[in-house]
Order: sequence, then structure tokens, then C-alpha cells
Amino acid sequence: MSNIILQTGAILPLLVFAHFITDWVFQTHNTAMEKHKNWRVLGFHSLIYSCLMTWTCWFLKGQPVFITTTGQILSLLFVSHFIEDTYIPVYLWMKYIRKVPLVKRREDFAEYVKTPLGCVLAITIDQIIHIIFLIPIAYILVR
Repeated sequence: MSNIILQTGAILPLLVFAHFITDWVFQTHNTAMEKHKNWRVLGFHSLIYSCLMTWTCWFLKGQPVFITTTGQILSLLFVSHFIEDTYIPVYLWMKYIRKVPLVKRREDFAEYVKTPLGCVLAITIDQIIHIIFLIPIAYILVR
């Protein structure tokens, strides 16, 4: 069991690096500004991200992984990315965990993230949540 944990921990930084490339480099400014308002834009972005990350998983594994594993990876990446990029999880974190006094409604959240602190918090929490979803992907690759 400890060997699997070590292997998962070893592959996770590579997945995080790939995440930043696929999520940031392969995303246009228009996509970044529209995805939380437009389901089509969000779906297309999530699909591109999921496919590139799945290809990265194949590369890290040294070969294409089995069809069932590919389906698990692709599904987990797509669903988690789609949900996270609505920014609803970040909004809920700000409202209920951080308890930002200025964030009572979703409209308040939109205004708060325009402030320097709100922007930094939103990006940081968004990325932490994305990285958390990479942990099971790393585990799938090493088992």
C-alpha cells in the first residue's frame, strides 16, 4: 500500500504541471471570460482539457491505458472540470467556509472577485480544487 501512495505522489506533480499547461495555455481569453456564463463554451473547454489530460496520462503511463481506465479518467476529468469551472464551488467556499462578509449572493461573489484579494482567493481555491481531482487520476495510473 505504501508503494502505491509513493507512486501516486511521484506522478501527481507531473499531472499538476500538465494541468497548468492544458488549462491555462490551451484556453483563450474569451473562453476564460465566458465559460462560467455559457454552457457550450464550458463544455467545449472541459472536453479539450479532458482529452489533452487523458493523452498526457497515456504518455505518463508509457502506453495507452485500457479502455475502461481511459473512460474513468476522461469522465472524472470532464465532470470535475466542468463543475469546478462554473465557479460554484469557489463561491460556496467563500460564502460558507471563508465566510467573506461581502459574499452573500452569487452577484456579490462576481463583484468580490474583481477586487485584488477576491481575485487571488478565487484563482487559488479554483486551482486547489482542480489539483485535488488529479489525486484519484494519479492513483488510477499507478494501480
